[in-house]
Amino acid sequence: MTDPEQARRWQERLRAGIEAFNREEFDQALEFMHPDIEWHRGPVSLEGGVIRGREELRALMTPDIFDRQAIEVGEVRVNGDKVLVETIFQARGRSSGIELQTRGWQVWTMRDDLAVKVELFDEEAPALAVAGLAEHGSQIP
Repeated sequence: MTDPEQARRWQERLRAGIEAFNREEFDQALEFMHPDIEWHRGPVSLEGGVIRGREELRALMTPDIFDRQAIEVGEVRVNGDKVLVETIFQARGRSSGIELQTRGWQVWTMRDDLAVKVELFDEEAPALAVAGLAEHGSQIP
């Protein structure tokens, strides 16, 4: 069970990390993540697979096909060591100029105040299940 203060701290740090990502301050965005972070791209990515470690994740963050990219954070819910984050990813193709916007969910697994695993989902139901929230409310509204 996560105490309310710890849950608030995780939410604040997570939001600060995503804001750093949006400013392209990727090293600052990674400060909330364990050095051996596992980033499970799941069905939201064409490539799929798992990114392991801060270095590989930083390389993924660095835009290559996008002229700009940003993540908007919606609802954040904490359940034990899991943090469920509703997101909207927005990007513009570097050469095409095509605008992209996708809604998704991330489940962050926490240990010692660092994210050790992040799983990405394109549907809410499986994200809720992984976060242990399918039939429960969150601890923090």
